[in-house]
Amino acid sequence: MHDNNQGKKSTRIIILGSGFAGAEVLKKLQKEYRNDDSKEIVMISKDNFLLFTPMLPEVATGTVDTRHIVTPIRSFCKKAMFYEATVQSIDLKNKKIVATHEIGKSNLPSDIREHILSYDYLVIALGSENNFFGVDGIEQNALKMKSIADASILRNHLIEILEQAHVELIMI
Repeated sequence: MHDNNQGKKSTRIIILGSGFAGAEVLKKLQKEYRNDDSKEIVMISKDNFLLFTPMLPEVATGTVDTRHIVTPIRSFCKKAMFYEATVQSIDLKNKKIVATHEIGKSNLPSDIREHILSYDYLVIALGSENNFFGVDGIEQNALKMKSIADASILRNHLIEILEQAHVELIMI
């Protein structure tokens, strides 16, 4: 990913985030500017898929497979470029963002690359973070439901609890 907007006359619109809001903005911008080559649309997100989060409980209970609630974000990119990267900082005054991405294996990256991109317009649709309101022990003990990993953790926990209950029941 490099900043090829330097010296160009095109207008660069960067969308940060590939969730519901980011994907909807992407669709609308692509429709509005489908025949306008002077507009460059870029989407940057840490995930290369759109996750249909309302169905995460079904994944946790095993009634729906994870592949049925994810859609590759590139399938929405008709006019836009997509970069899988993590936003590190946003410089609103100078209209620049810093994004990083890992090189190598995902569990053991060999390098982290940093890129600075300029923009004319910026859409920030990075989603939300869990808020535990400072209550002691909640973050460590709560089972969250925001990602596929969270749904898998909950499913494994449910199976483990049911197995423990079964052993307790038959050992009585």
